[in-house]
Amino acid sequence: MKYENKSRQQLIRKLYDFEIQYKELLQDLETAESNLRQKIKHLDCIYGIIKLIQNPNVTVNFILEGVVKRIQETYKFAKICGIKVSFDNNYYLSKNFSETQWSISERILIIDKELKIILYYFKKKEPLPTERVLLVEICKLLKAIFEFKLVWI
Repeated sequence: MKYENKSRQQLIRKLYDFEIQYKELLQDLETAESNLRQKIKHLDCIYGIIKLIQNPNVTVNFILEGVVKRIQETYKFAKICGIKVSFDNNYYLSKNFSETQWSISERILIIDKELKIILYYFKKKEPLPTERVLLVEICKLLKAIFEFKLVWI
């Protein structure tokens, strides 16, 4: 009888351990899926910006207006933040732009001119790591494009 109770307790303990492992694996899977969805959005935004420059005659203004639009469309940011891009004393703003105290930004020099992209959040929000990565990647891409356009044109 004692042996059966001990076996039953061991079985219950193993089932409990398996349940904990299952929940941990399920959480890991959900995190991986969320990260993958964010990466897809990131790549979609970068791809959209690359499509903007396929025409060699496109202007810097057209590209930067398109950057604002692509960021907002890709991430559906219209409800949570406004976007401001500045370059060479020109500003490109999302339709719902409004400065707030909560923001993230990225800046880069392109032939002695500063390019700056700022996301202003409408309420206090901790930026996702992928949002910062997206800004960095967009700035690098625009630096490569503009250095080519501004030097060779």
